[in-house]
Amino acid sequence: MGWFRPSRPASHDSGTAPSAEEQGISATGQGLFRAHLTWLLVFSIAANLLALAMPIHLAQIYDKVLPSKSMETLFYLTIVILFALALFGLLESLKARIAQRLSAKYELAVAPVLAAGAFQRRQTASADPIGALKDVATVRQTLSSRSFIGLFDLPFAPAFLLILFVVHPLLAWIALGGGLLLVASAVGNEWKTRKRQDEATRLQAEASRSISEALHRADDVHAMGMSEAVLGRWNSRALQGAGGVDAVAALNASFFGLVRFLRQALQIIILGAGAYLVLVDHLSAGLIFAASIVSGKALLPIENVIGGWRQLATARSAYRRVEKELATRAAPDRRTMRLKAPKGVVDVAGIGLAAGGDITRKPVLAGISFSAQPGQILVIVGPSGAGKSTLLRILSGSLSATAGHVRVDGFDLVQWNREQLGRHTGYVGQDIAFFDGTIAENIARFVPDATDEEIIEAAELAGAHEFVGTLADGYNTVIGQSGIRLSGGQRQRIALARAFFRDPEMLLLDEPDAHLDSQGEAALRTALAAARDRGRTIVVVTQRTPLLEICDQVLLLRDGRVAAFGPARDVLKPKVVQPAPGQIPAHAVKHAAPALGEPGAPPHVQAR
Repeated sequence: MGWFRPSRPASHDSGTAPSAEEQGISATGQGLFRAHLTWLLVFSIAANLLALAMPIHLAQIYDKVLPSKSMETLFYLTIVILFALALFGLLESLKARIAQRLSAKYELAVAPVLAAGAFQRRQTASADPIGALKDVATVRQTLSSRSFIGLFDLPFAPAFLLILFVVHPLLAWIALGGGLLLVASAVGNEWKTRKRQDEATRLQAEASRSISEALHRADDVHAMGMSEAVLGRWNSRALQGAGGVDAVAALNASFFGLVRFLRQALQIIILGAGAYLVLVDHLSAGLIFAASIVSGKALLPIENVIGGWRQLATARSAYRRVEKELATRAAPDRRTMRLKAPKGVVDVAGIGLAAGGDITRKPVLAGISFSAQPGQILVIVGPSGAGKSTLLRILSGSLSATAGHVRVDGFDLVQWNREQLGRHTGYVGQDIAFFDGTIAENIARFVPDATDEEIIEAAELAGAHEFVGTLADGYNTVIGQSGIRLSGGQRQRIALARAFFRDPEMLLLDEPDAHLDSQGEAALRTALAAARDRGRTIVVVTQRTPLLEICDQVLLLRDGRVAAFGPARDVLKPKVVQPAPGQIPAHAVKHAAPALGEPGAPPHVQAR
């Protein structure tokens, strides 16, 4: 049971994931596990002692009651045995309830810590909080299963074998040999099915991912006539996976058939051996049936564990992964505090990000330094792949840099309480996603005390109020995975409204003008200009010209490095393009407008 003994979770500071202790649920060995496991063991001892009632009853019936023909002895013996069996049933029920409560408390203690930690983004790039939550569910299901409860009966198998030795060594050796045969058959079945099961699971997962991706991009699939190819690819993997599962199921069916045969055969052999011992006067007739029941009690825990071995092994691996995931955020390297509401002074010094966390590879970002001040609009431009969106994610705190610092009002970003700072930040990412809920709930960030006035004000700033009014349910329209499908422009406006909610001190917007028409662009420019006038700090990633006309500072990125930074009038100052021999003079050339930040071509964003 050692692998179900969790380490003591570290305490969390204010603003970090709540520990189990902070929730009033102890996840330590002295608390959650030790208490429940102790009671399970105590009840298992009592239940296994009471399980001897049946063989004792049979032995007494055959050896005492029948020869004496005593009705009184039969009556009282039956009453006592029925009472013992009632206690046995009660103890088994209590064991199941304790295991169920243990599994529920484990999930309540660990899952919130993992879920909260996932939003903090403190884990390493390789961490998988969603997978860890699935692992928690796996452990929970196993803790309440008969396989886990059967582990507490397993230590009593030797005790039942010892009783058989007392009855007669021959019966004990037969039962021991049967137990070894069961274990050997289980090991052989595991050896034959493990690789096939893993391969089948992999193929089924690939098939599920492929069809999920296809359904997510159904419009692209239909538009490009890819339906047959995508379905064929999925069907091929699904059939291979199903074939593997079928092969494993066939082997498992044969194995369980063999186990049933061995159990029944052992019962017959023990009965036959008992009858032989009676014939040679080495055993009483009543002990034949008693020995048969005791042998069954000795082999049943072994059979239960064998049947649930794969589930137990899977849960053990899942438990270890959960412990590892908890350890990645068990000791935060810095304390977070609830500071004063931010004013929005952002200072970036030497920010760097290694690709995949590997410092030996070419960095995604290197040596990025700049500042953004309240009452200014900073626009980040550059060619595709320059690191603009990555930089904005670092500024938002959703991605941790591997070098350098981001400071807000003089405090390192990791020192801020994320919930507090997030309430003062409006963020629109490159990939817009909404949660299952109404438009109003999504705009209000699911804050329970949000007022209708605040929601409508944010929607009006984003230019979303008018189109929301055209929907049948208005602000009560359900969006997200289970809601209606919105156009790109509609999604963009709702995302902007969510960012503008409660007029945050900082706005971090990744291509906020994407999918917007001219009216939407005008509304966005007006909203940003008004926010600037209110002293808000605004950082915008864009590839389009209109927002450049109202910006104060421009940061030009190329290959993950700063190519230029400064006032917009300087960074965006046009350069004279010299003509090549034989071409018309430069003064006669009208400036074209290639992609912003492309080297050489665009005079309106070329660095000096």
